[in-house]
Amino acid sequence: MKRKTGIGLAFFCLLIFSGWSYLDLVFASDHQFKNTANGFYELAEQTNIDVLFLGSSHIYTAVNPHIINKHANTISYNLGTDGMRLEFSNLILKEALKYTEPKLVVIEVFRGSLEPVITDESKGFQLRALDFASNWSATKWQLTKNNYNFNEIAGVYSPLVRNHKNWHTESYFDLENEQDFSQQTALFYDGYYGARKTISDGDSKEFADFRVKERSVDLSQRFLSKTHKEALLELVALSERYGFSLMMQTSPDLKAASVNNALYQELADFCEQHDIPYFDMNSAEVYAALDLKVTDFKDASHLNIRGSEKTSAMVAKFIKENFEILDRSGEKIYLDKAKEFSANFRGDEVFVLEQPFEIKEALTIDSLVIKRAKHVLNFKITFKDSSTNSERYKLGIHLYPKEGKENQLHEESKAKGRNFDIGTGLLEDTGAALEVMVFSTIDDLDRIRVFLYDRSGYKGVVGQPLILRDVF
Repeated sequence: MKRKTGIGLAFFCLLIFSGWSYLDLVFASDHQFKNTANGFYELAEQTNIDVLFLGSSHIYTAVNPHIINKHANTISYNLGTDGMRLEFSNLILKEALKYTEPKLVVIEVFRGSLEPVITDESKGFQLRALDFASNWSATKWQLTKNNYNFNEIAGVYSPLVRNHKNWHTESYFDLENEQDFSQQTALFYDGYYGARKTISDGDSKEFADFRVKERSVDLSQRFLSKTHKEALLELVALSERYGFSLMMQTSPDLKAASVNNALYQELADFCEQHDIPYFDMNSAEVYAALDLKVTDFKDASHLNIRGSEKTSAMVAKFIKENFEILDRSGEKIYLDKAKEFSANFRGDEVFVLEQPFEIKEALTIDSLVIKRAKHVLNFKITFKDSSTNSERYKLGIHLYPKEGKENQLHEESKAKGRNFDIGTGLLEDTGAALEVMVFSTIDDLDRIRVFLYDRSGYKGVVGQPLILRDVF
């Protein structure tokens, strides 16, 4: 009888544990890092990931693994996520090391990486790292104990406790908890987030001189606390234990010249002491080498897709010059990933403009190439300009379906009552190629209309529109 009671009690406890574990999956927070984590597990199952990037949004908006792979002949992944503090990046790394054996780990550090975790927002950001780690992790417990109040601990360890008030909005069958990304607003790939957005006019004016503005360094103020130094030393110890090389990076930031840059001198000193290559990308020399423009940012602190293409290529070059990385360019997984990226995001060439077109007086479209990848169209346009005020304009691109095929319009176009899908680009420098990506679900295309309008807002077409037919 006692044995039956014991078996029944064990079964009941197992049932409770299984039910709670299932509900923890249901109530797990939906955010971008879920996509990142799931993609990481999938890639790590297929192959070893030789280069890992970790840090905050300053790294996941700045480094595109596809470009790193292409220029450094490697397999890489970006494990950065919003608002991540240095010691919590260490937690993500420790968990990642259970699944792959990197040859190089790149840690991004900037001012925000060192801020204390005291606000509800900052605590929410760190939960992404804590959710990534096992509940049995000693480091997870230490970070939780040091940064969360006693009454918050249960919520850290159990998404059900944390989000139970959302019971009426949760999906009880979708356990992935991933975010849906619109290709129209961003390119999401292997943890990288490439925003198809340009900095606001106000910020553009405020930071117009960022390339020449001198950075201040006041060494009387110290930024690396005992906790930060311990986190950095832990990274050194991990690199020695697991046999990977270590690199530090600080991504381009328009605000760099507006704050005390003593932190980056401290970081450079630490890296020199421990023989760690450090790539600080906030200098006039780097800006010039990148030909970095204010319009390469989506906001004052984060690059957009254009800016990240520049920085990713330079980071790959820095890696090749400072580290010995296994050349994997001949492997099937490398070739398959390159092919997959091209098919999903770059596409095949579907149209080339046969002759120049004067879109307004003194401004001519010299060349126009369209590539199509699924429902993403990439327009690359070059100009010949003999005017002096082309910077006042934006470029509009409208895609119209054939008659009777209006149901193929993108849902956003339908919701706004438009009879076309749309894309825009800022005509800032007519001496450089303008690239515009348009997300469109139209398969039966009638025509494309390319035109200029005033950058302050649409007040009618400036000049004459270019009409393209028989594109695909």
